[in-house]
This record gives sequence, C-alpha cells and structure tokens, in this order.
Amino acid sequence: MGKGRGRMTTLYEDTNPRELRVLLEEIHNGNAVLPEFQRDFVWEPGAVAELICSVANGFPAGSILRIRNSRNHFASRGIEGAPAPQPHATFLVLDGQQRLTSLYQALFGTGPFRYFLDIKKLIEGANIDDENVVFYHRAERQHAKAFLAEGQGTDAREIAFQNQAKNLIFPLGYLEGSLHAFNTWKGRVLKYNLTENNGNEMLKLNDALDDIANRYIAPISAYRFPVVTLSAETSAEAICTIFETLNKTGIKLSPFELLTARFFPQGIYLRDLWSAAQEKYPIIEEFQLDPYTVLQAVTLLATNPATLKRRVLMDLKGPQISENWDRTVEALAQGLTFLGEECGIMTPKWLPYGSMLVPLAAVIAKNPIAAAGPVAGARREKLRCWFWRASLGQYYDSAANSKSQLDYEQLPKWFGGGVAPDSVSSFQFKTAELNQVTPRQRAIYRALMCLVMSNGARDFHSNQSMTAALMRANEVDDHHLFPLAFLKESDRRNPKAEFDNVLNRTLIDAKTNKSIGANSPAIYLAPIDEMQGRSQVDAILASHGIEGQTRDALRAAEYRSFLENRRAWFEARIAQATSLPGQPSVEAA
Repeated sequence: MGKGRGRMTTLYEDTNPRELRVLLEEIHNGNAVLPEFQRDFVWEPGAVAELICSVANGFPAGSILRIRNSRNHFASRGIEGAPAPQPHATFLVLDGQQRLTSLYQALFGTGPFRYFLDIKKLIEGANIDDENVVFYHRAERQHAKAFLAEGQGTDAREIAFQNQAKNLIFPLGYLEGSLHAFNTWKGRVLKYNLTENNGNEMLKLNDALDDIANRYIAPISAYRFPVVTLSAETSAEAICTIFETLNKTGIKLSPFELLTARFFPQGIYLRDLWSAAQEKYPIIEEFQLDPYTVLQAVTLLATNPATLKRRVLMDLKGPQISENWDRTVEALAQGLTFLGEECGIMTPKWLPYGSMLVPLAAVIAKNPIAAAGPVAGARREKLRCWFWRASLGQYYDSAANSKSQLDYEQLPKWFGGGVAPDSVSSFQFKTAELNQVTPRQRAIYRALMCLVMSNGARDFHSNQSMTAALMRANEVDDHHLFPLAFLKESDRRNPKAEFDNVLNRTLIDAKTNKSIGANSPAIYLAPIDEMQGRSQVDAILASHGIEGQTRDALRAAEYRSFLENRRAWFEARIAQATSLPGQPSVEAA
C-alpha cells in the first residue's frame, strides 16, 4: 500500500492558482502548447464573449490541467493564433484548451474575430454582461477595420484610433493580459477628447475610465485560474486515460479523438492517417464521414471473433491499425463509389444509415468488388440487394453494432454460395404504407429517394443527369410535386401527412422549386414546357418515375390519381431492387 501511495505522490507537481496574465504569456512565448492529439479550437465567438464577461466579473470559469513536458511523451502543436511554439515547450495543456485559446485570441487580437468593449455603455450604466457591451466582428470585416487598422499605414491607424476615442470603444486585443495597455490607451483618449471638451467634462471622463479599469479591466489581468500541474513522471498511458476521462464532459470529443489520444503513444498518428485518406480518396471527404467509421471497420478486420465492442476497439494495438488501415480506407472509397454508381447515393444526405458503411468497408476489404470479371460482378449484385433490403427493411434502426458484426460475418458466406445474411432474409416491406412515409422516417425515406436517383433522375433546370457536383451547384433537394399550399387550399379535409408523403416528393433544383411556388402542377409546368419543350419535360419527369398515367395525373392536377399511379411505380421499383440474385422480382407485401 505504501508503495502505491508513493507512486501517487509523483502524479502532481503542484495545484496552485495562476494569474491569467501569466498563462497567456506562456502561450505567447511558446511555452504552453497542446498535445498533437487534442481537438481543434471549436468555440463560437458568442461563447468567447460570455467567457470574457465571466472573467471580468471574477466568476469561476473552470480549472486548467497541464503536465510538465520535460519527457516529451507526445508531439505538440501551438495554441491557435499564437506564435510558433518552442521546440521543447514547458507545459502541455490537457484540459482548458478551449478557454485558454478563446482568451488568448480575444486579449491578444489574433484569430478570425476581434473583440471590443463598449465603454460608453458601461459609463451610461450598463453591466459588462449586458447585450453588446462586449461585442465582436470578423477581423476582415469593415466593422472591425473601423476601430482597428491592422497592417495598415499611420493615417489609417490614426483614423481607427479617432473612431475608438469618439465612440469610447476599446479593442480588447490591446490588453495582452495587462492593465498597463488600457492605461496607455486611456491617456491617448483623454488627450484626443481634450480638444473638444472642457476641463470638468475631462475630469468626469477620467474618473469614469478609472472606474471601468478598476471594475473590469484589472480583474481580467488579475484573474486566477485554478491550475493542476501533473509531474513530468506521469506515464503516457496515464495521461491518455486522464485526457479521455476529462473530455467525456463539457465539449465532448468524438470517439475518434479519444482514440487518437489512446494510439498516440504507440506511434499511430490518426490525424495524419485520416488527412492522407481524405486527400487520396476525395469521395471520403465529400461524404463528410466520421473517421471513427474506419476504426470500426478496422476492428472487424483485426479481431477474431469479430466484434465492435468499444472495450475491444479501445484496446487495439499499433500493428493492428497499421496492417489494416490502408486496405480499409481503400475499401471504404470503393464502397462509397459503388453506392453512388449503383444505388443512387450522390451526397451524404441520402445515405440511409451511416452504420452500414462499417460492414461494407470491412467486407470489401476482404472481398474486392472493383475488378472486372464474374466474381466481382456477382459480389456487386448481392451487395446491391443487401443495400436495398437492409435500407428499405429498416434493418439498422437498432443494435447497429451487433448487426454490422453479423453482416461482416454473413455477407462473405453468401458470396461463396451460402445462405443470405439476416439483413437480407428478414426483409419485409408493406408498399401499402408508402403514402405514410414522410421525411421524418429518415432511413426509409432516403432509401426511396435513392430509388428515384438510381432510376437516372435528371435535373429539371439543366436536363443533366444527377451528380454530386450538379446537386450542389443547382441546390437540388427534395420538394413537393403538388405544393402543400395548393393542396391545403384544394383539399382541406385531409391531414398534412396525406400531402407530405414520399409519393408527392422528388428531387428539384432551387430555381425550379422557386418557380413552382404554391401553384398547381397544371399551372407551373406550362412555362417549363415553353422553355424546354414538352417532350423534354416529359422525359425529365419519366426519369423521376413520373410517366404515363402518373404524368397525366400530375399535368391535370389530379392528386389522388397521381398518388395511386406513383405508388405503383414505387412498388415495381422496390420489387426489382430487392429481388434476390438469380430469382425473378417478387412484389412486396
């Protein structure tokens, strides 16, 4: 027991409060830095302004945890907005990064925003935490430049100061944590105003500025954060564990960021690996994926029996990551390309379940689908069936990790001639309920929209095939074919759900949707016909599954007939998409 206590006493170097001024100087001098695995600065400027008010009022703002860095356990990086750090910085900040970065940028005038104090409002009786007493502007905006002339000539700086003096606006970036900077500014303001005010008014202004300095500026400079400094003898493993525990509260880190901390001592730099993956495979970046997806797929590949239990994932070793990362990333890119080309998923918005990507990547890593030939072709055919059945059957609505594990185990057996996986064999879909599917049922709604896209849906505005780039450029989104306002006016008896279902929606660009407005299809299609030609518009409608009697009902604004006929189109498409390879299409229930 004594030996254990002896080890514990080396954990803390000290637990003494530190003045904010000193902490900011350490950052500015490059002696306080972040471990490379720390997350980026994410605070919004409004939160920074609130923190400044709390500090000025002397309110508690949490504690700081850091470690003396003499053993250089981790690669490090500087605080965002601060000068380049020293090669061997004195302290690594483990907890308090967001607050220290906020205060450094605000009080040293760096980063994307500049913060100001409206002293005139304070003199008139406002409190510092009242609205717009502490305010901010983007550094490059004219509002900020009116009071600051960063990087400009003497004349511009003088004009900016005159604006400060006239309006009694103090740039908080002047402070650099010191009361002296405010006193220097105050002297210049008094001298400027002396030419326009009499002596009594000057005395009042001087007293008012002194009062502001004592009430708000001095407390900022003298503010003391509780600081816990860990001993340099603290092990890398202990640091990671502490870091993970701390960051499960407050601004939560993603699992990937926690794992970045866990793997760093093993020489696995997940940030670098993820950046390289996005650069090599742009589709991964386009889909805005959480890199945790890759780690989950790696876990399936690296464990036997395969599992996605968090405990197992957190216990992965460096070689398991190194051996499986590259092939998993390549397989993920292949999977996303496959989903876009053969399942109509052009953008991340239309992916029914992000969790499906985990078994998809792991399965493709061991069973490639990119090569030509009958083997890869048969795998692609079965993966198409799997995607549609798992999505339309809402298979991943619950227990996603367990079901990912099952699919990883069962899909390859199906490829080899075995029975279909549970995700495929358990499929059920009641097409009679199509008119009840709305955007709120996200997965099934997205899958049905993907059916439309996989039908070769074309853009109403350009008549081009849908691509991710076109959808972004033309702001293509899902909209009503019969506008809600038109339906509510013409059919008041039925609830909104009767109008907002998937049968009444398709993918329409922003310009066309604006022209549709609240008009009847019989009205809004006429100018589109005139501009593009009726036959071309009919071809575009057909690409969205609106042809024959469905198209005629749309053009005649016969809503009930339109729903009935479009349901028939969806039923046929669902039956085709979900048919088992080698078997004829079977109508869904």
